[in-house]
Amino acid sequence: MGKRRISKNQGFRFFNFGILLAPIFLVVVAGIGWKILGEWQKSKLGESQRYNIVFSSERDGLVKFVSLDKLDKTLTVLDFPGELYVETAFGYGKYFLDKVWEVGELDKRGGKVLAATIGDLAGVPVDGYIRMRDLGELRDVGGIIKTDLSVFDLGRLGWEAIKVRTDKIKTIDIAKLGVTDDLLLADGGKARALDFLRLDYFLQGEFLERDLREENLKIEVLNTGGELGLGTAAARVLEAVGIDVVNVGNSDLGVKECEVRVINKYEHSKTVKRIAGVFRCKILSKEEGRADVTLLLRALHPGE
Repeated sequence: MGKRRISKNQGFRFFNFGILLAPIFLVVVAGIGWKILGEWQKSKLGESQRYNIVFSSERDGLVKFVSLDKLDKTLTVLDFPGELYVETAFGYGKYFLDKVWEVGELDKRGGKVLAATIGDLAGVPVDGYIRMRDLGELRDVGGIIKTDLSVFDLGRLGWEAIKVRTDKIKTIDIAKLGVTDDLLLADGGKARALDFLRLDYFLQGEFLERDLREENLKIEVLNTGGELGLGTAAARVLEAVGIDVVNVGNSDLGVKECEVRVINKYEHSKTVKRIAGVFRCKILSKEEGRADVTLLLRALHPGE
């Protein structure tokens, strides 16, 4: 039986069909590539030793700060009581902690406000947030309803989390730590207030990033925004991860955005990358001085 031959007309039709499909195929491939590139550019979790994430629950208002140490393969969880009466980030005023997300949602940035508020309370950098239906099902990715982490970040976070043994997970209940006081509100209601000095004492060394401590760079923090206590608040965050702050002061330098000025030989250090990432600063060169790195800060939170 002879081989079936394709007529010239059939071959022409196949050729035309291929020409029609080619642009569609290219558009699909380009779309997928663009999506992947977009997710990669949205990535927030860098090469730092720790991933610090705020988890919150839509169902019960619980708020947890989770710090994953990739090098030591440990997980530290801070449980924050919802009845804490706190000063919210971005100037929204004072609210109960379990209401901060909803307050931030008035401007469509609930997670950003909650994450920054938790960072202020704990005095540590926060890399992202995840809002879930049920905090009892942290492994259920389908339960995530809102996050500022990219697909790559979520995959990276999950991959590092499964390496942590259960005996390497430490949970700290803020309500039972002895760092809160009873507070009577103006309307007669009751709340809890956080004592930052006592909290810092109990959490001392808990969130160190060993690679930053080993670089041992000297950091100067200068407040250029005029906000009272801005430099001190930033220094608290830096010292919590093991960065040596040798000076906190004010500066009248007219910088328009956050700057990290660094001696050239330390430009690519992990310390500089971590500082620039936390405060969303541009990195510039500087001359030798008493500090290896100078942080010129206009606001504590990016976007203020």
